[in-house]
Amino acid sequence: MASSVALPDTHFLLEYIRPDLLLLRVLSRALILWDEVEPTSEWIANQIPSVVRESYQQMKSVFEGTNSGLNLSSIGTNNTDAAGGDPASGPDGTSVAGRNAAASALRDEAVDKHAVRQIYVHVIAGACFGIGLRFAGTGDERAVSVVSDRLVELRVLREGNDPVSAALRPELQILEMCIGCTAISLAMIMAGTGDLDTFRLLRTIRWRCDDEIRYGSHMAYGAAIGLLFLGGGSYTLGRSSEDIAALVTAFFPRLPSTTSDNQHHLQALRHLYALAVEKREVRAVDSETGTIVSVPIEVSRAVWKSFCGRHDAYRLLFHGSPFRLTLWKTRFPASNLLLRACF
Repeated sequence: MASSVALPDTHFLLEYIRPDLLLLRVLSRALILWDEVEPTSEWIANQIPSVVRESYQQMKSVFEGTNSGLNLSSIGTNNTDAAGGDPASGPDGTSVAGRNAAASALRDEAVDKHAVRQIYVHVIAGACFGIGLRFAGTGDERAVSVVSDRLVELRVLREGNDPVSAALRPELQILEMCIGCTAISLAMIMAGTGDLDTFRLLRTIRWRCDDEIRYGSHMAYGAAIGLLFLGGGSYTLGRSSEDIAALVTAFFPRLPSTTSDNQHHLQALRHLYALAVEKREVRAVDSETGTIVSVPIEVSRAVWKSFCGRHDAYRLLFHGSPFRLTLWKTRFPASNLLLRACF
């Protein structure tokens, strides 16, 4: 089944599939090969077809080399006007000859550069969405790190003024959709944690508010911040099959253009994320009366590795009369949180 939705590995076959459908293919493979999803940059890179990855890197290296060479050669040049300007330079500071050389080098290959740009960002967004579903509500540090890096990469691609970013940047609406999808993926992993670093990153990508930014982008960024502070930090996302189905339906990676846009996805379904919400908190309860009591708490953290992988454990000591309770809250990579009480 996974092979039926595999991405083609030639430019000729890729031309027969819309780039946005490649995002859904990557997401489908992540759902089918659930246990093989890894929170690493290598796994994300392996989702990109090799021909697209090579063409993208070639485009990047050509403009990086051209830009760096021009910066060095422009030092000490005598071809300047009285005002200190360079008539052979463009508005971005690079020479016209250098840009023409880079464009000529890229035209030598019979490759659709627009398709390469669109395929790259769509596959990146689909892979991050798969990681977000796989590690939803876990706060896994590796997953957060790799998705955050990709989100920063897409943000730089959107806001960069250098020739490299301009050469690799797809259409703004496509890029905004992929950024919104990646932001939601990051928020699903950190749901209910209120992590400040994640909050700062989400704030940096939602600063634009002009006619070019559609309603769907604002909706995605708002949903991501809402997930981050889900239930004031006392709720998170579950990872059962029903929960994952609800998350896929609610955060389907096709953002609307306006508030009344229901062409590709019924907007009422966006509220189905509530079916995947779970309350997770530790309470000190009197064993005799069953009432919740207020006691001081000591929290210490330990990290270790075992045959099951990496684990994060938090040892909570409840001090209060007439009892002393010790709880271990262990986060497993492939299961929900487990609470074990030791009396």
